Amino acid sequence: MSHRRRGARTLRLLRGPGGAGILGCVRTRGGRGRAAGAMVIALCGVGGGAGSAGAADRVVTTGVGHSIQAFLGTFAWEEPTASGLGSRLVLFSRGRRRFAPVRPFSSTGPPALSLGPGRHGVRLAAYNRCNSHGFCDLFALGLHSGREHKLRALSSRRWSEDAVAVWGRRYLFTRGCGTASCRRGDGLFLAPPLRRLTARSVDGFDLRRRVAALISSRGVEPSDLIRVGYLSRRGRMRTCRVAAAPRVLGGVGGITLSSPVVTKRFVYWVAAPNEAAGPVAFFRRRTPSRHCAQRGHVERLRQEPSGYEIAVTRGRVFYTANAPKSGQPALFEMTDPPVRHP
Repeated sequence: MSHRRRGARTLRLLRGPGGAGILGCVRTRGGRGRAAGAMVIALCGVGGGAGSAGAADRVVTTGVGHSIQAFLGTFAWEEPTASGLGSRLVLFSRGRRRFAPVRPFSSTGPPALSLGPGRHGVRLAAYNRCNSHGFCDLFALGLHSGREHKLRALSSRRWSEDAVAVWGRRYLFTRGCGTASCRRGDGLFLAPPLRRLTARSVDGFDLRRRVAALISSRGVEPSDLIRVGYLSRRGRMRTCRVAAAPRVLGGVGGITLSSPVVTKRFVYWVAAPNEAAGPVAFFRRRTPSRHCAQRGHVERLRQEPSGYEIAVTRGRVFYTANAPKSGQPALFEMTDPPVRHP
C-alpha cells in the first residue's frame, strides 16, 4: 500500500442492527500514520469480501470437534470421549462419521492433526500422542488401511514433538522441551532429511508441497502475523509476510490469528479477539511470489459472532461456527454467496 494514499481502511467495532457489535472497516486519513502503523490490511480486505455469513450457508454436519482438517473430501477432528478423560479421532466423509480405528488420546494432550497425501499418494493422517508427563511423539494413520505407526525417525526421547503437517514424504513439525538445558533443540523442523528451519516459535502451520503457511508473533502480541515459507532443497526457508493483525480492536484487546491453510493459490486463516468475546472473521489472500511480491488484496470471506476454524477441499471452502438454532459447533460450507477455490 502506497504511503501517498490519503485514505486508508482501519478496523473498528461498529454498531449493527439492534445495537449489536460488528466488525467493520472505515476510512481514516493519514495512511502513513495510524492506519499503516496498525497493520490493518489483515482485517480490512481492500479487495472486498462477504460480510456476515447468514443462515443460508449450507450446514454440512453438527457436533463438530476441534482441530478440523480436510483433504480430498475427508474431514478429521478430535472430540472428547464419553468419560471426558481423553479424546477420539473422528473421520467424516460422504455424510457419514466414524471413529478412526486407533486408541483414544490421553487427556494431557489433544492431538494436533494434519491430513494430506502420503509418500505414495494415499490419504494419511498425522498427529502427535502425549504421555502422562506431557511429552509427545509423532504418529501416522493410513486412512485406507486403518494402520497406525509411529514416526520413529522424527520422534525423540529428549524433546517433545507438539505439532505436525504432512505432504508426500515431507513432514513439518515443531519440537520443544520446556527446560533451559535442551532449549537449543526447540524450533520448527522439516524431514527428510531432518533439519531445523527456524528456532523462532511458530504457533500454527500448514504444508503443501514446498510451501508452508506459518502463524507467529511479532513480539508481545500472540499469533498476530501470518507468513508463507518457501522450502528449498538445501534445507533453508525463505519467508514472506502475507498479513498482520492490528494490535487493538475497539479498545477491547489484540487480535489472534489461527487455523492457517495453504493451497495452490491461496492462504486462508481465522482472526478472533484475544481477550474478550467478539466477532470472528475468516480471510484469504493469494500466495505471494517467491520474491515476496504480493498478489491481490486480503479478502474477508465471512464474519461470525463465534467461529473457530477453516478448511478447504476439492475447490470448496468450509468453516466451523455455532449453528444458529442449536448453538452446537457445526461445519458450514460457504455457499451464500458461494466461495470457490480456483
